Amino acid sequence: MRRQRRARLSPRPISQPWLNEAVSTAEWTGTPLANLLDEAGLAPGIVELVFTGADHGVEKGYEHDYARSLSVNDAKHPEVLLVYEMNGRPLEPQHGFPLRLIVPGWYGMTQVKWLSRIDAVSAGFDGYQPKFVMEALNSLNFEVWCEGSIVFAIGACENGV
Repeated sequence: MRRQRRARLSPRPISQPWLNEAVSTAEWTGTPLANLLDEAGLAPGIVELVFTGADHGVEKGYEHDYARSLSVNDAKHPEVLLVYEMNGRPLEPQHGFPLRLIVPGWYGMTQVKWLSRIDAVSAGFDGYQPKFVMEALNSLNFEVWCEGSIVFAIGACENGV
């Protein structure tokens, strides 16, 4: 019921106002990212990996591809996967076919789907998604802090929402 209220809020909530399928459980099959990084090797000075999906859009007048980053340290956790199967079947388009990044601690909508590129960068990623999320949380007077690549936010609810 809570997600239906979110979809009907006025003004429209930031991001996607979904109605159904907001919660799910899946068994993922893929390759640990750490194995690929070890095999490929990273140049000295690389601090983050930027994962870019094929989804392209305009949000608040800013045209961009969906992208998120992980520190090299976080990317090497064995649970971080590049997945190609969900529940024993090849990924379907709506779940990120042909390849999706799964990062424990990131909620589903933030996982990079339709993965098209991985860039190794020597400076922190300053893309649209990280800036937008932090600005949105700060504008709501949430207490915000980061631990590795995970953003935590605590704030007061209004009217139980």
